[in-house]
Amino acid sequence: MGDSLLAGKPRAVVGSINPTSSSFDERRELAIHLKDLDVVYRLVKVVHVDWRNSHALDLSERAVLSGLERHPKNGGLARIAPLATNHAD
Repeated sequence: MGDSLLAGKPRAVVGSINPTSSSFDERRELAIHLKDLDVVYRLVKVVHVDWRNSHALDLSERAVLSGLERHPKNGGLARIAPLATNHAD
């Protein structure tokens, strides 16, 4: 599921759209307005379960580089090594 936005009255909007002109015009993102009570309540339940099971992410440089080393798909660490080298200059 992409980003979610829960609203009042049993309604919800689900989608990846942002309130910017580029989201509407350039990327053709979408959002779906839901009014069906069973669907909205199920979405609320999923969001609450996901939130309860979430955990903080370590976004430090060390953690990000470690993650890239563990997941070499698409070049992993080797792909960003030139960026890290240039950043040190």
